[in-house]
Amino acid sequence: NGKYTAERIFLGIVSGGFEDAVHELNQFKRQDSVIRPQNTTPYVIYNTYMNALWLNQEPNKLVPLIKAAANAGCEIFCIDAGWSRSKDGNTTDYLGDWYQREDIYGENGLKNIAELIKQKGMIPGIWFEFDACVDNTYGYTLDNETMIKRYGDRVGGKRGFYNMKNEKVRTYLKERIRELYDIGFRYIKNDYNKNTGVGCTNNYDGDSPAEGLIQNADAFYAFINELYAEFPGLIIENCGSGALRSDNKILRNFTLQSTSDQELYKNYPSVMMGSMAIMPPEKAGVWTYPYPVTFYEQENFEPTEKYIKNMADGNQTAFNMVTAMFGCMYLSGRIDLCDEKNFELIREGVELYKKNRTHIQTSYPIYPTGIHRLNKNECFAFGTVSNEKLTLAVWNTDSEEKSICMDLSKWIGNDSKIKSVYPSDTDINCALEKCLLKVNFRQKNTAVFYEIGIK
Repeated sequence: NGKYTAERIFLGIVSGGFEDAVHELNQFKRQDSVIRPQNTTPYVIYNTYMNALWLNQEPNKLVPLIKAAANAGCEIFCIDAGWSRSKDGNTTDYLGDWYQREDIYGENGLKNIAELIKQKGMIPGIWFEFDACVDNTYGYTLDNETMIKRYGDRVGGKRGFYNMKNEKVRTYLKERIRELYDIGFRYIKNDYNKNTGVGCTNNYDGDSPAEGLIQNADAFYAFINELYAEFPGLIIENCGSGALRSDNKILRNFTLQSTSDQELYKNYPSVMMGSMAIMPPEKAGVWTYPYPVTFYEQENFEPTEKYIKNMADGNQTAFNMVTAMFGCMYLSGRIDLCDEKNFELIREGVELYKKNRTHIQTSYPIYPTGIHRLNKNECFAFGTVSNEKLTLAVWNTDSEEKSICMDLSKWIGNDSKIKSVYPSDTDINCALEKCLLKVNFRQKNTAVFYEIGIK
């Protein structure tokens, strides 16, 4: 006859359709956030992991990327997985200890790297996975209740989860964060790569593992808010292994939320469009991967003649940048190896994004052509509307010659003017007549970004 109190839920009804419901849901989530939109401007963040360095976070690879990211206009430079070790120096099974690797960074650890990032006008960032702890680390030995358990067994096995109700755990993690904060790190990308299943029962007096898990989650969110209080200026992103953990409790308590770990750029517009339906745009981190390096190519990558030829027209870079215009821009890829044309497209995209940030914070999503399904070859559009303007992207993943026509009368007037703003040298033709927008693509896998005056 056990019982527990579930998480709070919210029900709503709107007059209208899907877009109206999305609008109201996003407005509610903005108001419900502990970290309010008006307190956080979406940054341009460079991250070293996806389609870039992956686990090879060595100084000789970081330095060129730091310089390139600064030249592109990035404001945060985040060093991802691969920087940490266990307390005893092991760099293979290390999750849970969070010490800096002296074998690649030297006695000063990441201090010199952080100084270079700051010299280049960016905020240093770092990757963590607060929950994770493997069973051969120092963190595991803090006491018998370091890990969450279910009926006596560790949840997750060898790679388990810290018990966030445990004061020793929270104190230890803050010590590790303090070490990085003191040398200038003000951004944390927190990951979550394994699921807890039905819950946990230790440090808990009830009958339900689900309620035990809720209590541990509450302790985790309390810990996150303690970090904001104890480390002024700290920005915390929830990566959640590509939105593995993206419920409203996460959105309330984190500055940012990554939308996906999707590596294939042509798939990302679908992911982005779906994510915008459940989270405020300014909190939705959208990756863009110009000059990508796959996980299997990461060792000593150098662009081949074929690679350079495939990238030469800039279409892939422009496609990537257009997709990231609607949320918080997460830039990655080997932008330090870009040719001049592609790098200028990156810089141009970053500059445009910065001009649109105020719009992003107050806008809501629109779906003129409906939801785009993953892997479907077609022309499709997505936009955001504020009191200021409508921003609209149109993509083509279909055949080389393709036209699309859409009715925008719900958001604009007959006299509204359209401006093609990115890429600036696009040859994609468009015409707006009495709220009907027609776009003609000459090539597949291309994209264009417009600004349109509203009613």
